[in-house]
Amino acid sequence: MGKRFTCTEKWKKVWFRKLSPIHKCFWTYLCDNCNHAGVWEVDFEAAEWFIGKELDIGGLKEAFKKQYIELNGGKKWFVRDFVDFQYGTLNPENRAHLSVINILKKEGAYKGLTSSLQGRKDKDMDKDKVKDKYKETIRDILKDLNSILNTSYNTTSSKTQELIKARLNEGYTVENFKTVHKVKCQEWKDDLKMSKYLRPETLYSNKFESYLNQKATPEVRRNEKGQVLKEGTNTPLEYFDNKKE
Repeated sequence: MGKRFTCTEKWKKVWFRKLSPIHKCFWTYLCDNCNHAGVWEVDFEAAEWFIGKELDIGGLKEAFKKQYIELNGGKKWFVRDFVDFQYGTLNPENRAHLSVINILKKEGAYKGLTSSLQGRKDKDMDKDKVKDKYKETIRDILKDLNSILNTSYNTTSSKTQELIKARLNEGYTVENFKTVHKVKCQEWKDDLKMSKYLRPETLYSNKFESYLNQKATPEVRRNEKGQVLKEGTNTPLEYFDNKKE
């Protein structure tokens, strides 16, 4: 008795949901009666006998025109996505896969299948490139934050990744993140109440734009005695205060 995977998700797909009851039965029959390479030797008479209903051949072909490819002048059908669903990417070094490859080559369906699979591979590679790009960007952003705060926020945190990606998708750059780090660190680092908010959850929230456009607070400089220095000089502020007096 032959066994194969069945797609339980098909009941949620619009194209399948819209099929008539007879067409649903035919699709199940087709997937069960094609060979292990997804090729069905067209026999509508047998299909009618097993289903127990007369089939409208023209209606069937129209309903399933996107789900199969005609082979050998219409004498056989190749079920699209059958191989990908049952086996994934075919590997010639796998004996079971090799059998499928040989059948598809014999039926003239292998060339088109490899093009389709290659297209999916290219899309997957593009997705991987995007993921790698995000990964590198997130690493640069958190490296700057950790350097400024002397923290160790992890790049693998799903919440942090989600927040950073959301801001990147809004058009903000790595330099924008670094600006926010600098501005908010200068403002909050010496504030016992606010310093706890120097974290990705707050900095990369939907307030990011307002943080970015906030003017940096002048950095307080001190000498070795701890005296606050006047901006742009190395002279303690108290010197100027005493002079006024």
